[in-house]
Amino acid sequence: TSCSFNTITKGEYTLKLKLIMILALSLFGIKGIADDHARPFSVFIGISTDNPAAIVGAWDTFMESDCGKSHPGQVSIMNEFFNGENPATHTVVISYPNQNAWAQGIANNRCLEWSQLMRNVSTTSEPVFQTLGMPVLAGGDLTKDRAYTIVQMDVSDEAKYASAFEGWIKAQIDAGQKITSYGIVRTVGGSQGDVGTHFAYIGTANGLDQLDNAATSDQKLMQKFRSKVSNIRTVKSVSINYVGKRY
Repeated sequence: TSCSFNTITKGEYTLKLKLIMILALSLFGIKGIADDHARPFSVFIGISTDNPAAIVGAWDTFMESDCGKSHPGQVSIMNEFFNGENPATHTVVISYPNQNAWAQGIANNRCLEWSQLMRNVSTTSEPVFQTLGMPVLAGGDLTKDRAYTIVQMDVSDEAKYASAFEGWIKAQIDAGQKITSYGIVRTVGGSQGDVGTHFAYIGTANGLDQLDNAATSDQKLMQKFRSKVSNIRTVKSVSINYVGKRY
């Protein structure tokens, strides 16, 4: 089922956004809580807006409220600077350390302040996509980085790709690349053709380090990595984003 909301009204957008959170809990959170699992996961909400200050202001207001202060996860508003034909200008990433935190977040999102946040966001932006993702590989601390390269892709052998990807990243770090976080996220909800089954990310402390990495990348290492994954990976898109605000 496609996750595009381009044909829905603003009111439907607000309602659907609330339902996304509740539905994902019913599909993933309840079983996880019962099994006492501790898998982190994130919701990715792509929007298009010509008023980013209003989006940040709406989230500021929510996060400063009692309801927002008790939010158990991390929220990042990402500026999508280089993302090809994707119409999203920003991606809101809501991350939870485990299913118990997700359940608490759902309970908090029944508050009046959350409803006001949804109304404010829907009046200043257009929905583009929404996905739910779980990490299958993570290195470093992505919460400390400010710039990321994102590769959306279809992967047919997750374990094999993860092994090759981590080996390539570590080789690049040994070669002097300023990579401070990396990982692979599996799309478990909201997938569509241009999103893919997974995405990989490479994080740096800032945009200058990201550009320096691109200029000094060892192409022999790149070719070696590509030869290992060419028959199990199909790249959908490559994009660059920066942290606009993080809570």
